[in-house]
This record gives sequence, structure tokens and C-alpha cells, in this order.
Amino acid sequence: MQAYGITLGVGLGLALMLGPISGALLASLWGSRAVFQLSLLITLCNGGLAAVFMREERATARARVKVKVKVRVRVRVRVRANANANPNPN
Repeated sequence: MQAYGITLGVGLGLALMLGPISGALLASLWGSRAVFQLSLLITLCNGGLAAVFMREERATARARVKVKVKVRVRVRVRVRANANANPNPN
């Protein structure tokens, strides 16, 4: 468990050090859209890897709890205009 924490700390540290530098270099070479496109590619790859290698255990699948949430919002706006009011009293 300690090795997992060390690995996570090192990974986050490297990301914080190298991310802005590589993002600026990428933006200067190919434009600012390239930074977001590369970020999307990395995110999709991480999601795919997580879907393939991180399987849910059967015990937790049975123990799921369903939660229903209802939200009701009511907004009332009243506007009164006074025809006799003078906007410039001077």
C-alpha cells in the first residue's frame, strides 16, 4: 500500500512539473487547440484502460443502493413599471 502512495505522489509531482511546460511547447508548435485535443486523447485512453482492467467485484455489484432525487424549483419574477415616474428628476 505504501508503494501505491509513493507512485501516486511521484506521478502527480511529475504531472505538475511537466504539464505546463509540455502544454506551452505544444501550444507554440501546433496551436492552443492541440493541448485540448491531446488532453481528450489521454482521457479517452485512460477511460478505456479503466474499463478493461478495472472490473467490479460481484459482492459490490449486489450491494448497490438506488437513490431517487426529486428537485423542484419555482421562480417568480414581478416587474412593475410606473408610467408617471420621471427618470431624470433634475
